[in-house]
Amino acid sequence: MTSILIYVFFGLLLMSLGFLIYFLIKKTKSIFCIKRGIVKYFLDTIPIIFFVAGLLTIVCGCFF
Repeated sequence: MTSILIYVFFGLLLMSLGFLIYFLIKKTKSIFCIKRGIVKYFLDTIPIIFFVAGLLTIVCGCFF
C-alpha cells in the first residue's frame, strides 16, 4: 500500500512539474516572441513528456 502511494506521489509531482514548465514556457515564448520553428515544437513537447511520464508512473505503480 505504501509503495502505491509513493508512485502516486511521484506521478503527481511529475505532472505538476509538467504544468509548471508549460506555464513558464508560455510566458517565455511571449517574451522572446518564439512563433515557429524547431525550438517552438521542442518547447511544446516538454510539458507533454512530463505529463505522460507522470501518468505512466501512477498507472504502473497501481497495477504492477
